[in-house]
Amino acid sequence: MKIFVFLGSLLLLSCSNPFKLAVPNAFKEQATELHVMGTKKRQMKFGDFNTSKIRRGKQVSYPGWGRGFDMENLLLNFVGLQKTELVYNEKASFRYSLSHGATTAEVMGKEKEVTRSIEYKLKNSRSLFNSYEQTQEYKYIFSALINLNGVPGNNTWELLMTNLYEREKDPNPKILTIIKPGDNGIVTNGRDSFFIKTVILRETETASGKKGKFPFDMLGGYEVRTTDGVAAIIDVVGSNIWFYNELQSTDRLLISAIGTAIFARRLKDVTWGR
Repeated sequence: MKIFVFLGSLLLLSCSNPFKLAVPNAFKEQATELHVMGTKKRQMKFGDFNTSKIRRGKQVSYPGWGRGFDMENLLLNFVGLQKTELVYNEKASFRYSLSHGATTAEVMGKEKEVTRSIEYKLKNSRSLFNSYEQTQEYKYIFSALINLNGVPGNNTWELLMTNLYEREKDPNPKILTIIKPGDNGIVTNGRDSFFIKTVILRETETASGKKGKFPFDMLGGYEVRTTDGVAAIIDVVGSNIWFYNELQSTDRLLISAIGTAIFARRLKDVTWGR
């Protein structure tokens, strides 16, 4: 498979949609952009690709308490503090089919998010700022089973994307825990693989060309890569998918399934477009 390789960063532009992802010209010249309509709705359409209605399972949340700190709180209570562990779990799932002419892709996705934090609270204060919560562990796991129909070869693919954090393993933990916004992953059929790499936005540019720095890391999209280079870019800011022009039709169908699965997520809803 021939893949175009490019170097350079993606840039954030300000326009009518408050931000727009600018793809390097070197890649644009050998790629095609398709705008994905309906990313916030029950069906998506782009180019000659159409999804069925997205069927969603029940989105379940499990807020609750973690382990106690009885011995520590005996001492902390003397200075007016209370220490509590909080655990929050959330799950979601969806399924749909993606059609392109005589070929289709069946997509079944699952999301799971777990946050474990410790809350320190002033016992005798009525202030709105009487508590401080520090994240100790964060897990986001997104998986999808993708079956391609109407194309030759081994066409059962598995997608896995994760964003994991453990404060105990952080070599330089901060007082305020900052979870990176991206989630990297892989999609494979056991023989061939594509790698999903997060694109973080750090630079901004106004319509007049004035440049600036974004005040914090923000998820802009994903590169879909092979060992040879970038095959596609999934722009979650503008709801677009960029395909390298020399991709085979099977690869375009697979990347379209990956892109729509990312847009269909609910727990990590980052689509800003329409």
